[in-house]
Amino acid sequence: MTTPTTPSLRLPHPPDSSESPNRAFDWPKLIIGSLAVAHLGTSLYLMASQPESPLGYVVWMGFFLPILLVAGIVEAWRSFDEVGHGWKLLEEGFPEQAVPYLEKGTPRRRRPAWSHYGLALAWMRQGDYGRALAHAHESRQQPRNDPTLRLVTVPALLATLHALRGELEVASTWVETLYQPAFSRTDHALLAQTVMLCRAGKYEEAVRRIQDAPEQHVPEMDVGAVRVLHAFARGRLGQRQVPLRPGCVLPVKPARGAEYAWLAREWPELAAFLGGESAPAPASGA
Repeated sequence: MTTPTTPSLRLPHPPDSSESPNRAFDWPKLIIGSLAVAHLGTSLYLMASQPESPLGYVVWMGFFLPILLVAGIVEAWRSFDEVGHGWKLLEEGFPEQAVPYLEKGTPRRRRPAWSHYGLALAWMRQGDYGRALAHAHESRQQPRNDPTLRLVTVPALLATLHALRGELEVASTWVETLYQPAFSRTDHALLAQTVMLCRAGKYEEAVRRIQDAPEQHVPEMDVGAVRVLHAFARGRLGQRQVPLRPGCVLPVKPARGAEYAWLAREWPELAAFLGGESAPAPASGA
């Protein structure tokens, strides 16, 4: 078997715990709150001490209400910034740290579909398929949803999640619902279909399916998992080998199997492969 042994992309060091949203001190809220209290106190004092003067009302309308407006704008910006940081952590390989940031976006953003989608990815990469499915469905049900998210990205994720759980018929149904935009060559179905073929014991078909997709057309966040599944499928072929095709996602067995343990949470054969065991190839015709 000609499987490269180089590990997948190295992950950066985990973020410092001081970056946690539960630990970071909220200076913007403190400053805005202090100004609001100060102006409110000034307005009430002027209205009480000079009831016949409009000065207190002028202070109220001219200062306090604009502060409320600024506070709303700052809060909206913080929501977008927190969700963006959550996505950054997720892309860098820290799904557990990404969850609290992404959760802050779901109730407050005008379009929370992307926050729920990010949470679905984060929980999937922690091996919690149930929570991932819940957030994926929640993402599709959001009003004013992005059509690409609703028709392409989330159905592909739902297909992958059901395939990882061994629910191949449900996964196949979601793959069939995928819409392929005319302007895009991205192969959103590759990961789900590879899992489905491997779980059905069709390892040669899985290898050929991977090799039919140029690597540049594979979603970036799926490449690592496809590399692992490519190596796994080739290992299960035994003496039956399929020549490597240039330009496809190459097979790589990760140096640290725990990095991709989320793929094998309900898949004993893949778990054994990631654990370093040399699982025998299935009998001919499997």
